[in-house]
Amino acid sequence: MSQAYSRYVDTDSPGIGLIPDHWSLCPLKTVTSCNDEVLSESSDPEAAFDYVEISGVEFGKGIVETTRVMFADAPSRARRVVREGDVLVSTVRTYLRAIAQVVEPSEGLIA
Repeated sequence: MSQAYSRYVDTDSPGIGLIPDHWSLCPLKTVTSCNDEVLSESSDPEAAFDYVEISGVEFGKGIVETTRVMFADAPSRARRVVREGDVLVSTVRTYLRAIAQVVEPSEGLIA
């Protein structure tokens, strides 16, 4: 088996192992942002939007299902605005591996 890079270094980090020697490690929070834009609690109760529940996210497939809801009827957790390039990661029921990069989301998609 050939290697993609000529030199590797050991990270001494469990679960990571060897990385190309020109890479560096840093905490994920230093190169990402989390939940930047949220709907205000004072949003119009009649405003409708597409909502992606974590059950509508499948590993390897992305967002497979959304539901159209009105703000007044939406779960209290339905507040995060989703944008192109975002990555959705479930922090509950992690065994489902519900992780997806957002590609071409509908206008005003909320998670």
